[in-house]
Amino acid sequence: MKATLLSSVATVAVGLFALGMGIAPAEAAFSQSGTAQDNECAGGSFSSCTFNGSPAIIRFNGNLGVEAISTNFPTVTGAEFTLTSTDATGNSTGNWSYTPGTGDPGITGYIVFAGNVQNQFTGTGTSGSWATATGQDLSHITFFDTRVVPLPAALPLLGSGLVALWGVGRMRRQGSGEHAAA
Repeated sequence: MKATLLSSVATVAVGLFALGMGIAPAEAAFSQSGTAQDNECAGGSFSSCTFNGSPAIIRFNGNLGVEAISTNFPTVTGAEFTLTSTDATGNSTGNWSYTPGTGDPGITGYIVFAGNVQNQFTGTGTSGSWATATGQDLSHITFFDTRVVPLPAALPLLGSGLVALWGVGRMRRQGSGEHAAA
């Protein structure tokens, strides 16, 4: 009975943590997932820009300076990112790293734009590299958000823990009623 109660409490605690904090992503590689002939955020506001359903976080210009930050992520300042060109002439290749602070989003993809072609990269992690599709100078890089434990995935975990706690409480009430009657 104690083991069941402890297991239920642990499940609820994990569910609450997942809901409130998210779970830090394990480092994984990003890979190029495609190319396209248009600007990923053309028309509309930057804060409404998406890639594969994920909202834009931040965009850096061809000189690797902050160009736009989404209002969806008020804790992001740009200081969380380090971008380094590996191309001495025009930033057509380079590396990036990301050190998220409390409340900052995770990254599920990024798009590298040059000329009229974009390279699209998907995965999860806190570092990666870029190369423009055409070898032309970089126009901009846009990073997109993900949450490792999205709210819908965390709810069943929390729900199962609450149901288990309810069951343990019911068993206790039924057990104490039988002993009192005897």
